Amino acid sequence: MITSLKIANFKAFAETQNIPIRPLTLIFGANSAGKSSILHSLVLAHEATNKGNLDVFKTQVGGDSIDLGGFRQYVHRRNDHNRVILSFGFNSRDLTSSFPELLPSGDSLTVSVEIGLAQREILEPKAIVNPKTQEIEWIDTPTGKYETGTTPKALSYELRTSEGPILRMSRRPNEKMQLDILNQDHPVVRKLIESVILSFTTATVVSDKDWEFLSDGLGNLVPELSADCNQLLPKGIVMQTAESESAKGVFYPVGKGTRESDLILALKFFLPRTLNDLVGKVYSLLKSVLNSLIYLGPLRSYPSRFLHLSEDSDPNWYAGGGHAWDLVMKDMSLRGKVNDWLADQRKLSTPYLLEVRKLLELGDFVKAIQTKLSGNELQKLQGYINLMMQELDELEKKQSTKVPLSPEDKAKFGKLARLLEMTEWKEGFPSKNLEEMRERLLPYYIALNFDYDIDEFISDHFETLLPVITADVRGKEYLTLIDQRTLTTVTHRDVGIGISQVLPVLAYSFAHQNKLIAIEQPEIHLHPSLQAELGDVFIESALGERKNTFILETHSEHLILRIMRRIRETTNGTLPKSFTPIEPEDVSVLYVEPDGSRSIVREMELNANGEFVKSWPGGFFEEGLRELFA
Repeated sequence: MITSLKIANFKAFAETQNIPIRPLTLIFGANSAGKSSILHSLVLAHEATNKGNLDVFKTQVGGDSIDLGGFRQYVHRRNDHNRVILSFGFNSRDLTSSFPELLPSGDSLTVSVEIGLAQREILEPKAIVNPKTQEIEWIDTPTGKYETGTTPKALSYELRTSEGPILRMSRRPNEKMQLDILNQDHPVVRKLIESVILSFTTATVVSDKDWEFLSDGLGNLVPELSADCNQLLPKGIVMQTAESESAKGVFYPVGKGTRESDLILALKFFLPRTLNDLVGKVYSLLKSVLNSLIYLGPLRSYPSRFLHLSEDSDPNWYAGGGHAWDLVMKDMSLRGKVNDWLADQRKLSTPYLLEVRKLLELGDFVKAIQTKLSGNELQKLQGYINLMMQELDELEKKQSTKVPLSPEDKAKFGKLARLLEMTEWKEGFPSKNLEEMRERLLPYYIALNFDYDIDEFISDHFETLLPVITADVRGKEYLTLIDQRTLTTVTHRDVGIGISQVLPVLAYSFAHQNKLIAIEQPEIHLHPSLQAELGDVFIESALGERKNTFILETHSEHLILRIMRRIRETTNGTLPKSFTPIEPEDVSVLYVEPDGSRSIVREMELNANGEFVKSWPGGFFEEGLRELFA
């Protein structure tokens, strides 16, 4: 997971702003100060990494909640000559599996990218004489003059640690990212070179003299290294020439008289591959983090009364929280967890519980009846009816030719009439007997698709048939709420908008693991006491088994006060057993405030007593804190 985010020339921010990312990162500030810009920068990075689109308007993750408006809208003050800078910090342990002992324990690796409009060279037509045809031809020739392009791209790329830059690349007119700097004095670079020499040659040590000519060889190698970059970051580094690929063997012997040339040749062959692995690993790390991003906008969807009829093709399905209702309906364990928080008197303390029920559709009901009536008996009956139908044909022929029907014929015709529901022919049959026959044959009529009012049949026999066939009918599941006070079934449309707004927050917190979850205004439409309870939700999800990372843009004083309280209780040993411990190092509290035409980010540190080390700028939360700590 990323440990820091740096932003410059993006929306409200001009100079580079440092945003430390902890398991719980809370962003406060006045309206329109630029709080949401921090979350939006992550959404932009996600879109650029997956789709290569830096001139993005609406995004896949942001849905209807985010419209970046394209590069000229999100660049600071709409100055398209500026470059947007995004930097992401990782803990060194994220790279140790691929590059053991590459970075000191506890150090961080930062990858930075500058986004802007590339300069392109102006070409002018020039007349030349074709030496073969002696005809005049016009060709476009470079002028040495440049103009600003129209499509934003990643213009530069840098890897660095606390000890300085490791490498730096920049985009060239040929659209390649050219390696500009490979800092041979950086410990990481020296370890990479030393690893190459000791692993792939017969050399057993790299002496100071070796470093002198390796330094020259490295200087000649750097201009040959470049990368394709059609997304936010390059995926690797390659040689512009085929020299490294043409080298023979995978292990280089080093001779006494040829040590210098042998080591340089090994360096040219293996170092690009090692750098390619490093850059590729960084790309994979960032993409993995960004692909774990889950964004929940400031106004959650208010689904229709019948949730099972909602459409997941809605572009706001995820960012608006509609997907949360699906998660809760399909995952019994998650539903139990959400119910625990909804109903527990020590938590959200609402009177409602979520429950899944089934809608039994008429078509499914009829099919179940038909299934129950299928089998040998029905097959025998069908064969019998086929024979009787032949007799019916003969009888109808006699009737059509005016041949009088004998008593025997009439008996046959009456029997068929009862069987085939020809109720208009009743001669010779008492009405009560006919009704008795109809009642006995009724299920078979349905199974064989005879005319009958199926609604009337279900109404007459529902209570008798339902227990028999329910097990065979799946039905459509739907989510409902049970009011525990009255045991009444209600929907989210009947209980006020607060439940619909908090349910996605709870569902995303408890459904996911190792995710980066960004939420704007998690407290919206909630009573102050419920806002405070959300603090425990986030603590458990971030520091418990799920290990999610939260970035919360909020105005809620109650939310931060609950987190501060849990820090104090953890320090004092008074934390209730059912709650997750939390320390100041687990929390990053940020305050965004306007400063002229720009905005700046201040980090508000907490101590072990759950107190802010310094006062809030501009008296923000001043009254609440004065009452709390007086």
